[in-house]
Amino acid sequence: MLRSLVGSEMCIRDSLIAATLTPSSSPEATRVTSDYLLGRNAAAMTGDILVDGALVAQSYGGNSTAALQLLNTEKLMTASAGTVLNTPIGDPMTATGMGAVIDPFELRPRLYGSYRRDVIYVSPTYDQELHALANLAVSRKVSIAVLSALDDGEQVGAMLTRSMHTFGQEGGGHRSVSTIAEGLTSQGDVGIAILHGIATATDITAIATYLARTSSGVVAIPIAHLDAWYREIVAAVSDDAQRDRIVFATSLPNWAGPSSDGSNGATMQSYFTHVSATNRTPGTLRGFMTHQLLTQITGRIPNQKTPTEFLQMLYGASVVVMDTGLVVGPYFDTACSTSASGSCDMNIGARLIRVRSIAASMTDAVTGNASGVDAASIALDSGRIRYNGLPTSDKTASTIIVVVAVVGSVLLLAGVVAVVIVCCCTGRSNRTAPKDESDAFTIAFTDIQSSTNLWAEAPEAMAPALDHHHAIIRKLCSKYSGYEVKTIGDAFMIAFRDAHDAVELAYDLQFAFFEDKSWSPQIDHAYLEMDHRSTKDMKPEEKAMYSIALSQEDYSRVWNGLRVRVGVHTGFGEIKKDPVSH
Repeated sequence: MLRSLVGSEMCIRDSLIAATLTPSSSPEATRVTSDYLLGRNAAAMTGDILVDGALVAQSYGGNSTAALQLLNTEKLMTASAGTVLNTPIGDPMTATGMGAVIDPFELRPRLYGSYRRDVIYVSPTYDQELHALANLAVSRKVSIAVLSALDDGEQVGAMLTRSMHTFGQEGGGHRSVSTIAEGLTSQGDVGIAILHGIATATDITAIATYLARTSSGVVAIPIAHLDAWYREIVAAVSDDAQRDRIVFATSLPNWAGPSSDGSNGATMQSYFTHVSATNRTPGTLRGFMTHQLLTQITGRIPNQKTPTEFLQMLYGASVVVMDTGLVVGPYFDTACSTSASGSCDMNIGARLIRVRSIAASMTDAVTGNASGVDAASIALDSGRIRYNGLPTSDKTASTIIVVVAVVGSVLLLAGVVAVVIVCCCTGRSNRTAPKDESDAFTIAFTDIQSSTNLWAEAPEAMAPALDHHHAIIRKLCSKYSGYEVKTIGDAFMIAFRDAHDAVELAYDLQFAFFEDKSWSPQIDHAYLEMDHRSTKDMKPEEKAMYSIALSQEDYSRVWNGLRVRVGVHTGFGEIKKDPVSH
């Protein structure tokens, strides 16, 4: 029992820096913790984790929050990392004194809920997973719903519907079943079913049976279930084509083994060195990465560090980037705001979330899977999801979760005066348009690089490309609550009430254009021809700054299709209604 920690045998009273707690009555919790500790211990073997205290694993019975409060009260814990929660974390404002809870495991998937200062997430929350899976369904043009054997299926289905609506599609919802196994017997061979409530080995067998009898249906496994049942799922489903139809949303890199081209960073090479192939699971990698991240954030942790001081170090660390592509933070030491834009700052770290299949996670390949899921990723900046309103029937759905924007190569200028013309015509809603001149607003301008020359070089390709360009920007405009003021040729002028929305659009726009596979090759050929003409009299070292200096392989890694520039300006200005459409 946990209380046995509080006694004379506990001789490291002031030097325990991270406790990993496990509910003693749960086999699933034991499996999760075992994998987590394997990863954590592998991280310690690298010699990178410099602590004066101890990393302790301890079983406990009863309520998770109470167990954490006990350790904190007895001054035995600076932070808990990887603790398995068998009960909800508790009310955010009243359940205090838990210390610093870093990336806890849930034994069942739960929606994020509300902000609390002492809980810090590194992995995606369930809300983020649902959002990424909704993005996959919309991009693949397939249906998606929650198959729920738990009592909160309706709320989870409503959150999925909200994400679908944000991406401009109706859908989502849930179907309640007594068990996942029972639900899969009647599941059709279509779309994506999110399995909310995997509880027994019978459910795992049912997944294998469903995939064997169908040819296109996809099952999505929440991370809470994947952590607990990964080994059992891999053992039950051995066919690669079927494994390719088991998907999940994660911020982790592939964990199966080193890439064939040697492109793994030092962190993953260390993981592969210290974790045997049979122990490479999402749980072991999560334990490894969490402790590597804590090392980067905190450096050498003094053994007298208090939970309050430890949290302050996390809040001061801002963004942490690892050589695996994993980016977390920044974290916020403030509660959720209730601004007109509906934004909230949450302690959620996952930024880039990719939907992967089990088949892809067991190889270094990231393309060519039958489900095509590995190309589906979503940038959630520092954990905030910007939901784009709700259908009328969903106005009372769960708490909005949103994240801070990452500024790429976007220019953000304060104090720029702009005029927004608020259009009231029936073809375009002015719901999102700035209306109060006393509030700062933001304008984004987009422009296609060298569009005049592109029309001269590739006129046949430019007509459909321009239509597609408009469609991409208008979809993002809707997603990020922008108001399209006007278009001038190929340029857009878009107004936002919130500067975060504008920067998020600019950031997402670059990925949307680059990752689109429908651009005509004539577009890139025209850009290269322009570079050839403009650099013909330059010295070789001067040409190195242009795309013609790249090999075909390198070019395809950085350029694809139309090149769109974005300028973002924020400040106060005059707001007028359109005299024609008003």
